Order: sequence, then structure tokens, then C-alpha cells
Amino acid sequence: MKLSSQRKGYMYRLITETMMGEYLPEKEITGEKAYWLDRGLEMEAPARASFERDTKMEIEPIGFVMTNDEKLGCSPDGLIVGSNEKEAIEIKSPAPWTHVAYLLAAKTEETWQRYRCQVQGQILIGQFEAVHFYSYHPDWPPKYVQTLPDLKFQPILRQALDDFVGEMEEELKRAREMREKWLGSVGRELRGTGPGPWGHG
Repeated sequence: MKLSSQRKGYMYRLITETMMGEYLPEKEITGEKAYWLDRGLEMEAPARASFERDTKMEIEPIGFVMTNDEKLGCSPDGLIVGSNEKEAIEIKSPAPWTHVAYLLAAKTEETWQRYRCQVQGQILIGQFEAVHFYSYHPDWPPKYVQTLPDLKFQPILRQALDDFVGEMEEELKRAREMREKWLGSVGRELRGTGPGPWGHG
């Protein structure tokens, strides 16, 4: 029997509910799909303050970062002051069960594999020497990881991103041609012809 890929995630959710002594309903079920995203934004300031207090490092703002050809982009949550713009930070303020997954999951589990691709992508696109990952929840200890460039994984990720961009451009061309033909038939002007970049976290 093949175990469900969602097995561990559900396990972390049950662990969280047990330890917090409360039922944590899926916000999708209750109709509040953006609940945890909104909460993450509300928690951004205390999460930053917690990181700076715990690590004795300061964070400065950063905008959207793009590769030189402007085909790939990423949006770290900030730069580490004094790093000469070579170290970025990714801050999470997720649902409690997601935070517990960050605390308990092994590096081989899907939770960290998703994180690995996001952070290594930021390193690749921004040419950073390190990205700091910090997950925050007010009722749990934080999870802090500093990630350096993975020289074996970076070429694999670069190829995957290049393949994605190439396929995306071909499909975009097809979609534009299809839409332009239809708009011409109904006498409307074509809009939305700008290129990427395609974001990465």
C-alpha cells in the first residue's frame, strides 16, 4: 500500500491541535481562504523583531529582484544589514501546523524540499551568498536556518527554471496569437503584451 503524500502534514496538524488544546479548522472550509495570508502580514512586524532579537542581526528592505535578462525574479523579505547586499532573509508566519512541520520535519520531507527550492532559487536569482529562513509563531519556538548555495543542486534548478521559462514563452505566444485572433474578430484592442519575469518566491 502506498501511503498518502499528505500523511505527514495531517500528522503535524493533529500534533499541533493536541498541544494547543484547540480545533484548528481549515479556513477554506469556513470560507476564509485568505485568513492565514492576512495573518502572516499582520505578524510580519513581530516576526522581524523576533528574528532581530534572537540573531542580533538587523533587516533592511529590498524590492523585487530580477536576473539580468529580467526573465526570472524573486522577492525576499529583506536583506541583512552589513552583508553588502549578499545575504537575504525569508520570513514565514504560517498556520500553526505548518510552523510545527518546520520544527519537526526531516530535511528529506516535502516540507523542507519545497523550502529548499524556494531559497536556492532566491540564491540563484539574487546571487546571494546566503539566505536566512525564519519561521515565527507567537506560541511556539522559532525555526531558524541559514542556507548557503548548494553547488550540486544549483545547476539542476537553473536548468529546470530555464526549461520552465522556455515552455512558458511558447505557451504565452500561442495564447497571445489565439487571443489576438479572437479580439480582431470582435473589433477589440489587444492588451497585456508585456514579457515576464516569472517569479520565484
